[in-house]
Amino acid sequence: KVHVHTLQPDQILRIGLTTGRVADVVVEDLDAMTAEHERATGIVVEAPTRSARGATTVGVLAIVPGDGFANVAESLGAVSMRGGATMNPSTEEILAGIRETNARHVIVLPNDKNVILAAQSAAKLAEAEVTVIPTRNVGQGMAALVAFDPNKDPETVVAEMREVAERAHGIEVTRAIRATRIDAQDVMEGEAIALLDGRLVAHGEDDVTVLVDAAKKLSDAEVFTLYSGADVDESRVEYAAQRLRASCPRAAVEVVAGGQQHYAFIVAAE
Repeated sequence: KVHVHTLQPDQILRIGLTTGRVADVVVEDLDAMTAEHERATGIVVEAPTRSARGATTVGVLAIVPGDGFANVAESLGAVSMRGGATMNPSTEEILAGIRETNARHVIVLPNDKNVILAAQSAAKLAEAEVTVIPTRNVGQGMAALVAFDPNKDPETVVAEMREVAERAHGIEVTRAIRATRIDAQDVMEGEAIALLDGRLVAHGEDDVTVLVDAAKKLSDAEVFTLYSGADVDESRVEYAAQRLRASCPRAAVEVVAGGQQHYAFIVAAE
């Protein structure tokens, strides 16, 4: 029997389904219950701030490209910070995020190859002990974050998250802003391109097709979490999920509104 508090109950169910059979699920909205109690009694209870609760032993700072990613990261116990293709945070901003965790040992997930150096610089300046797990894309980082258990000692948490990160893969689907040559492949301006762990593995006119072509290269994947971009309509997202399920029947496919700019789809593959 498991009792969990989360902002993303669908993510908790996904985690459960990857480890066994789930039955007798009850989901309650505690915010609504609290609001009803306040209306009935007239007593308003203020939630303590993170600093007021006192320092924790281990915390996580996750740098993410969209509001949906931020919601998932926070539901899994992390402090989130916006970053991404055109808005990489500075060393000072990452240092402020490390302090916000209010933890004695902080794990930083850069989730972008261009953020790793700034994260490592911030780690050297921080008062807390900081470990940077050099996740090169947000798919890899979100998979690692699922393994975060604040009740374990920092060394164990780091080892487990690092192990998951090394096994996980990230797929990113965007469009080429100009004609170019990437990884020995000629890409036309406006073509959809799929990057698997940062390497071009598929390109063409249709973004869903290149997404599926990239996913099929991960034949051992058990779970695909599909994060949709801010400008992708719901019917297109569902179509992409259906294509993934049909092309990769061994893997479970979950859909989350990632809210990221520039990338129509991002997939965390575990």
